[in-house]
Amino acid sequence: MVLGAGMALSLSFWPGIMVWDSGRQYGQALSGQFDDWHPPLMEAIWRCFIPLMPGPAPMLVLQLGLYFAALGALAWRSRQRAKPREALWLAATGLFPLTLLVMASIVKDALMAAGLLAAFALLLRFRDTGSALARWSGLVLLLLAACLRFNAFLPGLPLLLLALPAHWTKERGRAALAIGAAFFVLLLAMPVANRLLRAEPSGVELSLVIFDLGGITAHGGGDAFPPMAVKKPVAVNRDCYTAERWDSYSWWVAKVCPIRFVTVEAAFALHQIDPLPFWIKAILSHPIAYAAHRLEHWNIASQFLVNTTTARWISSASDPNVWNYRVAPNPLNRLVIAAAWAVNATPLGWPCCWLALSFALVMLGWRLNDARPMLALAGSALLCDLGFVFFSVASELRYYCWSMMATLIATVLFVGAWRETPPAQRPGRGAQIAAAGPLAIIAVLGLAWRWLA
Repeated sequence: MVLGAGMALSLSFWPGIMVWDSGRQYGQALSGQFDDWHPPLMEAIWRCFIPLMPGPAPMLVLQLGLYFAALGALAWRSRQRAKPREALWLAATGLFPLTLLVMASIVKDALMAAGLLAAFALLLRFRDTGSALARWSGLVLLLLAACLRFNAFLPGLPLLLLALPAHWTKERGRAALAIGAAFFVLLLAMPVANRLLRAEPSGVELSLVIFDLGGITAHGGGDAFPPMAVKKPVAVNRDCYTAERWDSYSWWVAKVCPIRFVTVEAAFALHQIDPLPFWIKAILSHPIAYAAHRLEHWNIASQFLVNTTTARWISSASDPNVWNYRVAPNPLNRLVIAAAWAVNATPLGWPCCWLALSFALVMLGWRLNDARPMLALAGSALLCDLGFVFFSVASELRYYCWSMMATLIATVLFVGAWRETPPAQRPGRGAQIAAAGPLAIIAVLGLAWRWLA
């Protein structure tokens, strides 16, 4: 019943929220001509559905089907283990307004989150029953999820370790070898998939390079860009750079910056400079400016010490598209949107708090009974959030869908593991304070900053 309510709320956004990224991907799914700006695997999957039903609806059904089937499987597992209260709470996580709203959007972040959760449920099935089908199905879903974001190898790694035989984790050498192999498999999944799908290179990796070079320049690192035909680049960059997102250097903004994507791309090509080594050298040469840029961006993206939330933080309606796919307002989706904004005004809506909570779960979970599944989820969320500290180029809620979802479910599993662990085996009071302290400090500082603003 609870899962049905969550599904109904998500489906109230039928046929799915189409943001600008979704429209670009759907256009490529229609044409069959892919580039790698957005994951071509998602476009290839979408293309397979078009003969059955055009538009975003099949993708909405796919990601919601994976998501709620996985939640149902987790709840059923707890019920089978005589934990009815845990089963109910697991099902209730599907009602969390922020993740529910993102899961109604046709974006790679939602499909990745659905794939990761379904993989987790299947790998738990493997651990419980030894089912080879569940194991390999889970691994396939993990690989597919790793093809949907360039940094998806980070959250996928702790989950992949659930597929390892239990005795492997007890041997340090074998465990280290397996972890290293898993890391490279997940890291290479996306470029290999892009190559197999013959996706045209778009230079998408330059968005991060340009954003960081602009940030280094803005924070006192001098002109960090390659030689360009732009007079006074430091002064020009000062007017263009914003720590919130890299878009000011793109071609789709209203006010075009003289230092823009094509300008920097042409400069690299003209001087035969490899962007990746140039970027790394700029970071190493100006570590303080780079750190200042990254911390300022993380502060905004994680909603830590901010005065207001931008309208673009939460996407609840389709952007204009040539096919006129849009979500019709109705009482249910209005309720979800209102609840999402209400939650976003509290620490439960801030990625910084979810980062601190996942850290606390990892720190406290090591000594609990049957805590490996919880640790895998919390570790996955933690790595996902930490990855965005270094690899993020924009500030939107959808990027944090998986970390919120995984941490919420891990919290329910943590409570169950805590109750089943004898008090003498639980972490002591000092360890509890050390683990939960960052969460309390971040929440208090965030609330105080907003109240004093």
